Amino acid sequence: MRRPKANRLAIFLTVSCLWLTGGHVLLAQEDAQAVTEAAGQADLDAATTLKLNASSMADLERVTELCESAIEKGLDEDSEKLAKSLITATLFQHGSRFAQALFDPSERSQRPDMLKRFALRDLYRVLEYDNDLAQVHMMIARLEAVNTGNAVRQENFDKGKASADRAIELLKEDPRMLSRAYVLRAGYAQREDRIPFLDKAIETDPTNTD
Repeated sequence: MRRPKANRLAIFLTVSCLWLTGGHVLLAQEDAQAVTEAAGQADLDAATTLKLNASSMADLERVTELCESAIEKGLDEDSEKLAKSLITATLFQHGSRFAQALFDPSERSQRPDMLKRFALRDLYRVLEYDNDLAQVHMMIARLEAVNTGNAVRQENFDKGKASADRAIELLKEDPRMLSRAYVLRAGYAQREDRIPFLDKAIETDPTNTD
């Protein structure tokens, strides 16, 4: 039995409305996603500009804040990768300045504990974003071994040794830096166990005078 034309028309109009409504919903969802992904772009742009002109520790701290705000607000995939790279580079630069001051005798004598603590705070934050940065692990290994007047705690000793080991793993293709990593690792070994690490350092880079 054939349906009346009026019924067939009603069904056709209903289906058409559902299809159009579904299309509008899909477009609305895509638009909302695009808005979310772009919401943090202004902060990322501001961070990028500030990083290029940064002249103080406060500027570097602001760069990190803007990047983290951008990620929280929403970025597309490529922009989020850029933001995270900018965070790691900025935190490393910020921490390195504290480390340089720590190793400068004229500044270290007044505030060694604070300088070491602030440097390590930044460097460990870098590892939260990327645990495969050999240079960061090298600096951590060096810093954790520094005696600032108080005995190095076992927890810090273990962290420093772990970073030295990680640096060795990451530097297989860089003989010069690998040699330096072996020297750092020797500092975390018992006196009688240091020779093998030092031998590897010389074997890897005979010009190493560390």
